[in-house]
Amino acid sequence: MVIFAQHNLLRDPPFHKLDLISRRNMLIYVQSRVQKRILSMFSFALNQNGFMFLGGSETLGESQNLFWTVDSHARIFRNKGDVFSPEFQAVDSSRMELRMDSRVGLREGSEGDQPKTEKLIEGIYENWMGQYVPSFVVIDPELNILHVWGHINGFVRIPKRNLTYNLLRLLDKKVGIIVSNAIRNVQKSGGDIMFRDVLIDTDGGAKLIRLSVTLYRCRPFKQYFFIVTFNSLKKLNDEDKKVKEATVNFNEAAEEQLMDMDRELQHTRESLQTTIEELEATNEELQSANEELMSANEELQSTNEELHSFNEELYTLNEEYQKKIEELINANNDLNNLYLNTNIDIVFLDRQLCIRNFTPVTKEYFPFLNQDVGQPIATWLEAFRTQI
Repeated sequence: MVIFAQHNLLRDPPFHKLDLISRRNMLIYVQSRVQKRILSMFSFALNQNGFMFLGGSETLGESQNLFWTVDSHARIFRNKGDVFSPEFQAVDSSRMELRMDSRVGLREGSEGDQPKTEKLIEGIYENWMGQYVPSFVVIDPELNILHVWGHINGFVRIPKRNLTYNLLRLLDKKVGIIVSNAIRNVQKSGGDIMFRDVLIDTDGGAKLIRLSVTLYRCRPFKQYFFIVTFNSLKKLNDEDKKVKEATVNFNEAAEEQLMDMDRELQHTRESLQTTIEELEATNEELQSANEELMSANEELQSTNEELHSFNEELYTLNEEYQKKIEELINANNDLNNLYLNTNIDIVFLDRQLCIRNFTPVTKEYFPFLNQDVGQPIATWLEAFRTQI
């Protein structure tokens, strides 16, 4: 289901008709013209609308016309597929332009000698690092291997069944106890810790190593890492095996680890008991709050029933008022019809002798107006005499 192949981006022809290329933090080590050639190769290799993943510190640079941006934050791009890609020429890896600003440079010669100088510096750097830097692995807080430097084949063993990157499962059982204990100590106190004269069983025989564990923190990363260093001292012969085996007491290390685990287990139990008590108290509070809500709900239901009955009473009164209003309207209409159809001059006054109404025939003798209703008759007569 999976095909593994060794592929040189600067020499080998590209694969074709790919749906996805995931290349993380690789272009940052080459200069812009090599980046442009590699991105053109990727555009040629991908199908139209194929996806390409870049690293968090990488960009398309001068190859913006080859890809669409799907997610700029996650560095996900989609191949356009309709842009002409130039021919890919094989590039000698010795002429690859590496960024070596952080390394020691020689005196700059001619432009043609510069790649050879960089190649020389890189070879010297690798040689000295191999001689003076011991083999080590970088692991995450879950003890999974992230990076390996040097040769650690003599210190780890590949499991027979499922492949794993967990360092403790790859180490000898006794050494795994020491490494686990050291990781726990440096995680609590910080810094690093070293074990001298650690005896380890390998396929080539017993070896004496110096083992160190260092806690490493870096600002860009929110989590911390561990650096486990293996420094091989020498092989043991039959005469000094017995002496060296007593140098590191694995029983004491295992006992100390068991004591630490017992303390952590006790602390976990206490924390769990405290959490259970808090949850029980919270549950009681929730039950009391639930009872209060139920009683409040019952009160609201009774209040709702009362409001419903009161609303029915209001509805009944409203119907009665509507009937009364209809009766008054009918009576008023009857009076108006009587006023219009009678030829008798009538002026209606209240007890304060204010005009309440009048028949239309009255206007032949007295020019009453509608706005005169409510005006005292004496005031109206005085104004009428003045007009005359």
